Amino acid sequence: MEAIREINGKITCITILIKSKYPSLLNYLNEMQITIPEEDPEKSIENLQAYYDSLSTILRDYTDRKG
Repeated sequence: MEAIREINGKITCITILIKSKYPSLLNYLNEMQITIPEEDPEKSIENLQAYYDSLSTILRDYTDRKG
């Protein structure tokens, strides 16, 4: 469960960063869907990590283009 808390914390931090510094990316956040099956913690971790990786990629691509 610690891994889930850690990833959730990272997701929270990057989401706050996007909302405060890059509000034009909010449309992408609203379009992203995440499904976390509650019955399988390993799948939950994988899905959360994939979601975080997606957020990171969107932010990195956006900031690279703004350059």
